[in-house]
Amino acid sequence: MKNRSKEAEALQRYAMIDRIVRAHLEAGEKSALLRELSLEYGVSISTLKRYLKRYIESGQEGLQRRQRTDIGKLRRLPEQALQRAIELRTELPTRSTPVIISMLEHERPEWKGIIKRSTLDDHFRRLKLNRRELCKDGTPRRRFAKIRRNALWQTDMCKPQVWVYENGKMAKAVLVAIIDDATRLCVGAEFFLSEEAWVVETTLRKAITRWGAPNALYLDNGAQFCAKQIAGACRKLLIQHRRADVGDAAGKGKIERFFRTFQECFVPELSARSSPPTLAELNRLLWAWIDHHYHQSIHRELESTPAKCWAEDPTPLRKIDPVTLDGAFLIGVERLVDKTHLVSLNKRHYLVDRVKPRTKVEVR
Repeated sequence: MKNRSKEAEALQRYAMIDRIVRAHLEAGEKSALLRELSLEYGVSISTLKRYLKRYIESGQEGLQRRQRTDIGKLRRLPEQALQRAIELRTELPTRSTPVIISMLEHERPEWKGIIKRSTLDDHFRRLKLNRRELCKDGTPRRRFAKIRRNALWQTDMCKPQVWVYENGKMAKAVLVAIIDDATRLCVGAEFFLSEEAWVVETTLRKAITRWGAPNALYLDNGAQFCAKQIAGACRKLLIQHRRADVGDAAGKGKIERFFRTFQECFVPELSARSSPPTLAELNRLLWAWIDHHYHQSIHRELESTPAKCWAEDPTPLRKIDPVTLDGAFLIGVERLVDKTHLVSLNKRHYLVDRVKPRTKVEVR
């Protein structure tokens, strides 16, 4: 196959210079024809002259691409520099090539300017020492799935290329979504213009109100998911607060796969609109897609639709009354009771009975 490819490329190059080879031209006519062929085939005049010279010297074979004989060999990069670079990369696989070059130049000033990033990357790639290979997670993984609805929810945030027209200006929206591990039902999803903790709180409250409380919640390590009010609400509602390992996207495979489906099916449809939607319109469109497409599509692994799997699961829902739910998400702060039995909050003082002075209390 390689020989056929070389022959085809040689024929293509010959077609570029065929008119010059067959014609007997004067110097001025030859130059004019070279300029014409350069514009016609999109190659430089010097390249055409090189093809012509090779054809005159070696015929058709001279037009074939020449194989380099020094592949993998050091031409300008010192052997000692490469060996030291290998040691630095092996010592810390996450160390970037520019950092390695900087360290080499600091150790040996005479190497400054002769070590190129592209050259060093080529050698790392050839030796399988590029960061992607070295940092690849070789830990064996097992598929897992809960067998009952609301046994585990997974939640994360997605930042698609989705824009809304809000308050007289364009803004980029972010999506917070929650799915049920057993049935893949999307129990919560909403677009926001913020990435703060309250967006996770809002989505979680709405999901619990509609679908009941889960036994466990599996969250990302982002600051908005690790906020005290989220962990505190889970504790009060008897929900296990589980955090994914740092940098372990595969551990959240189900919610990541939901985001992929969302990116492939929902986001492209927005480009067909003549004008960007408002945030409220975008959320209405999102839930129309979730209810009428995602929930009604057969999941390949479940061999059924998420809506049907949820409906056929006999596990009772653990409903939370509104008062308890609101109380769970109240923000609590610690205050010190002074000797007059008062605590201060937002420049106001409140009387605390039956608590000794100099005692810390939680104010909500």
